[in-house]
Amino acid sequence: METQKIAALLTALAEKDKEIEALKLSLKAHAVRTSNVQTRLLATLDALDALQTSNSQDSELERQNYNRLKQKLYQYQRSVQECERERDDMREAVNALVEKVETSNNYALWSHSRMEISSRLGSFNVAFSFLCLVFEFSLLWALFV
Repeated sequence: METQKIAALLTALAEKDKEIEALKLSLKAHAVRTSNVQTRLLATLDALDALQTSNSQDSELERQNYNRLKQKLYQYQRSVQECERERDDMREAVNALVEKVETSNNYALWSHSRMEISSRLGSFNVAFSFLCLVFEFSLLWALFV
């Protein structure tokens, strides 16, 4: 009977040893999987940090470009306003001249010293076409901003 108990205990002990070995193998497998997942997590976090840094730099560059373009637009708008004021002043001067001509109805009555040409017409056309271009640019910019 004693030998049967010892044989049963040895059998139970062998089963427990097998179970312990299976649990050790399972523990090692879980440790390897955990290590693999942790490595992937760290790689993902590194990639996320790199993307956030890149995004911050891109955002800063775009903000600087936006501010620079906004400043240029403001300067162009001021230039256009100044040119419009000059155009209005010229229009008033031309209207005054037309009124004087209409009242006198004759250029011969005018003294030659009172007739002056301030600038050539060609340079005015270039400046005016540039101002039109700037004005169109500011209108387009206003539509997209």
